[in-house]
Amino acid sequence: MDHLYPTGMQQVVPELGRKLVCDIDARDMARYQQKRIDAEASPKTVNLEIGTLRAILKRFGQWVRLQPNVNMLATRDDIGRAITPEEETVLLQACGKSRSPLLFHSSLWRLKPGRGTAQFGRCNGATWTLKTAACNGVRTRRLPERGA
Repeated sequence: MDHLYPTGMQQVVPELGRKLVCDIDARDMARYQQKRIDAEASPKTVNLEIGTLRAILKRFGQWVRLQPNVNMLATRDDIGRAITPEEETVLLQACGKSRSPLLFHSSLWRLKPGRGTAQFGRCNGATWTLKTAACNGVRTRRLPERGA
């Protein structure tokens, strides 16, 4: 079934998929939210699923009547931590082994902000080192360390 529905709909369709969009009401949405929370889905995940359903309902002009009565779940924004330099190295090494040629570069870009865009344009999918911006062993310039 996963291949039939876009992300965010795999859980919604079994619950609400037999209803016409004009028959879905705010109580259905609230029951769905509660059922997902009871199944230990995170509030953020449930909100994303409701957001996907909202987009569908908007497309068919049905969200306007539901919007005042549908509440998104409260989410925590204090979750997370900074990764250690060792974790960063492991992450970048794993990204470097990916089949996606851009994963390593985009991860490096996110983890080490502040370096120029030119160093990424010169390598085009070749191997980069972690501590210096080196493409196929040719050093282009030193990357700033974390927090610099």
